[in-house]
Formats: sequence, C-alpha cells, structure tokens
Amino acid sequence: MATIKLVATILSGAALSDEIIAPNGYHLAGLLMPAAGAWTAAGVTFQVTNVPAGTYDNLFNTSGEVAFASDAVAKFLTCSQLDFRGVQVFKVRSGTAATPVNQGADRTISLVWRPLR
Repeated sequence: MATIKLVATILSGAALSDEIIAPNGYHLAGLLMPAAGAWTAAGVTFQVTNVPAGTYDNLFNTSGEVAFASDAVAKFLTCSQLDFRGVQVFKVRSGTAATPVNQGADRTISLVWRPLR
C-alpha cells in the first residue's frame, strides 16, 4: 500500500472543514498546512464521529484537546496514530473547541495517510 493524500477544505468565513472519511486500512500521518498568507493565524484541532454525517465531538486525549499550535503555517504536522485510532470520520478545525477561528478565504489542508501496520 502506498501513501495517500486527501484534501480538507475550510471555506471562507468558516472554522470547520468538510467531512473527511478515513481510507480503509490507513491512519492519518500528518497535515501539510498552507503557506503564510494562505492561513488566518490559528491552531488546528479536530471534531470526530464514527459514521458519516453523524454527531461530531471534539477530539481529546489524556492530555487534553488534540491540538497543534497557532504557528502551524507552512509546516508538516505529524499526527499520533494513537490519537486517531478508531477515528473513521472527522473534520479539521481552525482554532480550538473553545475559540474557533473563521478563515478569511477558502483554505486547503493536505492530509497524508499511511498504511496501518
């Protein structure tokens, strides 16, 4: 199995991406963030559910909300396989659960998937 890349889009004026369904047999390895000027400054968090179009909850681990810092511009953010274990459907959020940040234009985040081992 090869690495797969999918795209999450956060529309202008929104903080949540479209719904992403995990490819069967793969785990989320990382996010490739837009360059400076192509991202309204904000951290990155996630909402998850177990069925498409389901009821979403915020993604937490034992340390708190699964989050990346607000300087996430033009970086590859690696994701812990443990944090996303069992997650089949999710959305990428600009900002946190407590403070979502609406993007100033449509934003595209590349999601990199690796085969489960």
